[in-house]
Amino acid sequence: MIRSAASPETPTAGPTGAARPSRAVWWAAVAAAVVVIIVVAAVINGAGGAPAPVGQTIASSTTWEPPLDRAERLVTDILTRRSSAVLKGDEQAWLADVDPGDPEVLALERVRFRNWQQLRPVKFDLLYNSASPLTLPPSGQPSGAVVSRHTVHLVMQMEADVALNRADYTYTVALTGDAARVVDVAHLSHDSPDADRKRFGDPVFDAPWDTVPLRSARQGSVTVLAPENSRWDPAAYVGAAARAETFVRSLWAQRRAPGGFVILLADDREFIQWFGYGRTESAEGVAGYINCAEISAANGTPKDVILGDDSKAGCRAVLRMSTVRNDHEAYTLMVHELAHAIGPYLMTDVYFGGDREWLNKPTWAIEGFAEWAENLAGGDAEIRQGTDLVKRHWAKYRPSESDLAIPLPLNQDFFTTDATRNTFNYELSATFFRAVEQTGGRQKAVDLYVKLATSSELVTDTRLFLDPVIREHGIDPDRLWQTHQDVIG
Repeated sequence: MIRSAASPETPTAGPTGAARPSRAVWWAAVAAAVVVIIVVAAVINGAGGAPAPVGQTIASSTTWEPPLDRAERLVTDILTRRSSAVLKGDEQAWLADVDPGDPEVLALERVRFRNWQQLRPVKFDLLYNSASPLTLPPSGQPSGAVVSRHTVHLVMQMEADVALNRADYTYTVALTGDAARVVDVAHLSHDSPDADRKRFGDPVFDAPWDTVPLRSARQGSVTVLAPENSRWDPAAYVGAAARAETFVRSLWAQRRAPGGFVILLADDREFIQWFGYGRTESAEGVAGYINCAEISAANGTPKDVILGDDSKAGCRAVLRMSTVRNDHEAYTLMVHELAHAIGPYLMTDVYFGGDREWLNKPTWAIEGFAEWAENLAGGDAEIRQGTDLVKRHWAKYRPSESDLAIPLPLNQDFFTTDATRNTFNYELSATFFRAVEQTGGRQKAVDLYVKLATSSELVTDTRLFLDPVIREHGIDPDRLWQTHQDVIG
């Protein structure tokens, strides 16, 4: 009878004729094997994943890492190192992860680093956002390398900012094994697809520190910058900038303000290109503007809730130097722009066009305050020049009149194709603050500006709504409007 090998019956002879071991002996062998397996497993687990000593081979428990996951890990490490390098002022560390075989990329990254150092960031954090699929490497990269592109948020706060703001970049990285090299860094510009801008909010576009090497001069807490090859030397204008800062801060007193200011000197082409200004605004007849960055959350996403006093993170003043004829004009123009920049949280965060202009902040209050400050800085002669212009052109350009309407330009009529009328609107708006100054003092004028800059035109275009606001600030509205009438004649 043939029995199975597992049968507990009497053992049969083996292949050599030897008798099979007894059941007790067989179980002992099994037990010994189990002990060996347990001991080996304990050794491996107890090692905590540590590498085997040189010359030894130990079974590995390492799992496979998807290529995009590996790319994200390596790029994140690069971003961490580069962020630290900027804050430490370590140019060598900033360039350490850039492909040494591409002098053009090295040069641009060196420019960015040196520009940022002049902007004195107090916060600088490059954050990984997303990646595109891996592709074959471009020429010049090692065999076996793959290339990935990554969207990176730069969350930065300059000395001139009151909150965090963001810029976006595309990092192109070549990966070979567990090594990574940056082969290109492109800043997000106004030429980027609209879909990207909607997805990532509203970062800073076309900043000059991303495109050209800058030189700077600093005095007090104001930094003046211009391209290295500019005909306008920042050192020649930093004295006027420091005086402008001193004047505006004395006017602003103890109210919340940035720790410093940035002023950029531009030629006509740069004036239009920087921050994409010419794409959204007409530069005709404009001598200066401020670019105010949106507030960003610390993780690089747009801030979900913007409170009334947190509209903008900070403002950079840009001057069109072809309009500046002398040091005095540079000084008064700087005062005008810094009068805007000193309250970035008062700047417009949302703009309504067309027949909804009345929802916007009153332009006469925003521009009138800056023009008033500019005239004050310019002295009595400049104040008289402004009021005389209003008197000369009152009959032609005066706002529509009614029993309740205020004698100030509405938003929809403020900026026109008539250069003389535009100047009239600026000077007329300044006369309101001139009248407040004469009625209640300069600080009352600043208080009213802060209040009006956070209101819509709807509640400032008639005396019915504006007079209670004036009265709240301790000024008799009837007396104020009579003074205003006397000022404009």
